[in-house]
This record gives sequence, C-alpha cells and structure tokens, in this order.
Amino acid sequence: MLPPILTGCRAVPPKYNKYSDTFFGTFDAPVQLIAYTKSEQEFNSYFAAAGARFQELHRLYDIYNNYPGLNNIKTINDNAGEKPVKVDKEIIDLVLFAKEWYAKVGGTNIALGPVLKIWHDYRLAGNDDPTEAKLPPMADLQAAARYTDLDKVIVDPAAGTVFLAERQMRLDVGAVAKGYAAEIVARELEMMGLKSGIINAGGNVRVLGEPLDGVRKR
Repeated sequence: MLPPILTGCRAVPPKYNKYSDTFFGTFDAPVQLIAYTKSEQEFNSYFAAAGARFQELHRLYDIYNNYPGLNNIKTINDNAGEKPVKVDKEIIDLVLFAKEWYAKVGGTNIALGPVLKIWHDYRLAGNDDPTEAKLPPMADLQAAARYTDLDKVIVDPAAGTVFLAERQMRLDVGAVAKGYAAEIVARELEMMGLKSGIINAGGNVRVLGEPLDGVRKR
C-alpha cells in the first residue's frame, strides 16, 4: 500500500494584466497611462483619477487662461508688481521647487516669461502668415531679459502667496509643469494602490514599481 501523498495549499499569486489608455487636453500633450492591474475596472479607476488630477494641475499651471474662482499662474502674472496672489499649495510647491533647483544647477528659470512671450508671439505671427515670419529684434529680447530675476519671485508659504516684484515680470512654467504634474499624479496613484505602471506626459516619463507580467523583474 502506498503511503498517502500530502500536498500543501499555497496561495496563488494574483494575476495582473497590462492595460493602457491615453487622454488629451492637458499641458498641450497626450498623457498615457500603462499599468498592470487585476482587472480592467481597477485600471479604469486609476486612469480616471489620473485624468481628473492632470486637468486640475493643468488649470493651476496655465499661463494663458483664467478660470472662474481659481487663482493660477496667469493670475500671478496679471498681478505682477501690484500685489501678492493667494494660490493653491500645488503652485507654491512648484515655484519653490523651481527656485530651489535653479539655485542648485542654474538650469530652467521660470521667470523667463517676458522673453518667452516675445518668442511665442512672433512664432504665432509666423504661423498665421509664413511670408511674414521673422525673428524678434535682439533689443526687445534684451529689454525683456531685465525682468527675469528669479529672486524677485517672492513666495510666502505661510500666507500661501506668490508675488512678482516688478510689473513687467511673468512666470512661464512650461518647462517644468508636465514633469512636476506627472510626479504628483504618480505618487497619488501609488497611494491609491497602484503597484506597477508608467505615466508618459508628453515625454516626461514616471515609472511606478516593476512590470507585473510574471516574466521580468527589474
């Protein structure tokens, strides 16, 4: 008689599937979420949360449009040289982040708005009528550059305000906003429970965890 064979019960690891979707309408770029989740319904909940949050951050960091009941970067620019503007914490944190890293590495200056606006206006004019496309005068660019001192972007975290000390100043956060927003959304999705995914916000890529496809381990 053969002895009985004892088999132990072992929990089967949950099966994850790969899902992907893309939304548009924020930061002038497509935003793609790729994630490994247990169900499409779970993925859709993360995708909806990411889309809603990107919309919120897009409005906050917008330099071109006003929104009812919302103070954003444009509101700060509109009040340059006049008064501090009370803004949401996401704006305070972004401006402080940009100032900190400019001091460390001398890279992107979010106070370059006066110069970038000239380039922006000339680019639009050239697109409207290519036969009249031209470069902006150097004298205009040099004059605008006098109002790009990041030290004159005054942040009061306690009061929750940002103030541009000179009337001609203007913030332009286009070089940092997408990547910063992707980081915010990634951390919030992780807090919601997402273990594995990628956010690609117009080339600003944030990876969450490792692929849960049962094949690779990174």
